[in-house]
Amino acid sequence: MGNADLGIYSLSISLAELLFFIPTSIKNALRGKLVSIDVSQRIKLQSITTDTIKYTFYLSFILVSVGIFMTPLIPILYGCDFVQSQGIIRILLVGILFANIGKISSQHV
Repeated sequence: MGNADLGIYSLSISLAELLFFIPTSIKNALRGKLVSIDVSQRIKLQSITTDTIKYTFYLSFILVSVGIFMTPLIPILYGCDFVQSQGIIRILLVGILFANIGKISSQHV
């Protein structure tokens, strides 16, 4: 493997990791909400976390779908040398979709 492969992988990771902004921003807001709720309201805590995970998954799914359909633009934006990164980005986007669930649900523990 050479520098060309490293460049393709670096581009793929950079673009796919942009989706981690969603759970990070939601996680910070969720943490503040969960801290302000009394422990005696356990059902409310679970409800907020469940709803947040669900809506974050929906939002991430929409953005992943858009990202997958936009991968043909990579050769136009970055050049023909990066055509091979399209498949890698698609795989990473699907993985990040499910990783977002773990980032949000970790606040509930």
